[in-house]
Amino acid sequence: MAKDRSEAELDRELAHLLPELRWREWMRRIEAVLFASASPVPREDLMRVVGQGAAVDLLIEDLASD
Repeated sequence: MAKDRSEAELDRELAHLLPELRWREWMRRIEAVLFASASPVPREDLMRVVGQGAAVDLLIEDLASD
């Protein structure tokens, strides 16, 4: 039950942020999930922490280039 509540509170779209800041926040979220995981993370799981307009593959590419 706590998991459902925390998912509802997570702002994935971040509409209040400028597009560049939104992208950086999505990158940070993906980085955090990847860093915290002891095993490979499926794309579907990564998609849960970012907005619908986020391209997970491009976010990962940007992380790798950073």
